[in-house]
Amino acid sequence: MHSGDIDAIICARPNASRLEGLSVEELVLDRMKLFVNVAHPLASEKEIDARRVLDFPFILPPGSSATRDALDNAFLEAAGRKPSGTVETSSYAVIKRLLLASQHISFRSVKEFREDVDAGVIKSLDLGFEFDDRAICILQRSSAIQTPATSKVINLIRSAARDAREFG
Repeated sequence: MHSGDIDAIICARPNASRLEGLSVEELVLDRMKLFVNVAHPLASEKEIDARRVLDFPFILPPGSSATRDALDNAFLEAAGRKPSGTVETSSYAVIKRLLLASQHISFRSVKEFREDVDAGVIKSLDLGFEFDDRAICILQRSSAIQTPATSKVINLIRSAARDAREFG
């Protein structure tokens, strides 16, 4: 966006250091949890301590993402150290495949795994600590001039976000 090639995106709210020259419009809050396959050793435990969770490998969000920062900060506060893992991705397909075939843990949106949880193949962990909700936003270059088509699309997105807030 900073190079001027893109005027607007929908994303998780980035860190303040990345917002120079951009306007931010929060659309919805996205609930975040840790997910595992139903056979994972932690799947049936209750009120799991953050240090216990860190005994397992994570599928990590990309290192420069707001989602990764939220995960790292929550564990620094709750356990004094960040999660570790050998995989960094935001791909749903890759994360789901790894979760189903391993003892990895993933930090994702509750909405992303709703169908998998309902199907009984993936489970959110019952933790003894909470994560902050993630804000989903429209970011726009402050100097961008929208075309009528872009304005219509952004207004449709705003309307859908209002409906999501009102009706879940």
